[in-house]
Amino acid sequence: MRPRVLTLTLALFYVCAGQFCSSAQADPRKELTGAISALAVEGKYDEALTKAAALIKLTEVENGGNTSQHAEALSWAAYLHVVQGDVQGASTYFEKAVEIYGRVLPPDHPDLATSINNLGYYRYRLGRYQEAEALYQQALDIRERVLKPNDPAIADTLTNLGELYKARERADEAIPLLNRALEIRSRSLKAD
Repeated sequence: MRPRVLTLTLALFYVCAGQFCSSAQADPRKELTGAISALAVEGKYDEALTKAAALIKLTEVENGGNTSQHAEALSWAAYLHVVQGDVQGASTYFEKAVEIYGRVLPPDHPDLATSINNLGYYRYRLGRYQEAEALYQQALDIRERVLKPNDPAIADTLTNLGELYKARERADEAIPLLNRALEIRSRSLKAD
């Protein structure tokens, strides 16, 4: 279960990093983000975490760290801690990213929903199921309001919520969510 969810999270970050890498001007933030993404894809998590720390330092000086770029840098660090098995080490990063996104983005922004979804995953991994469920529901609500119906991000949150219900032995609630996630992915992603 963990690799599937983490792979989806990485894919979201990788797409964003690819957009940054296409810029004509050299921007240290974009270069670091691209490097983190590439290292993460290669499984070089320690090196990626070092770059993430540099990105955090770089972005925290802008507007006192109250920027979406700083929240993204924190999200990278959280993700990298989780893929290395350090879920507890990811805690501060996840929580701070949601807090910043909540201040600097509109309440229905997709990046806020992604951050809330990721915080839900963290809480789920710690066995804090009620908190995780509330966060997943909040992320799903945002995503369903602002994204297209077949967006894979909606399927990500449906899968996370379905897995939580499955772990809580609530199969009657899990099955429809997991089927819906599969349906979305079948329509929106290539067969391979």
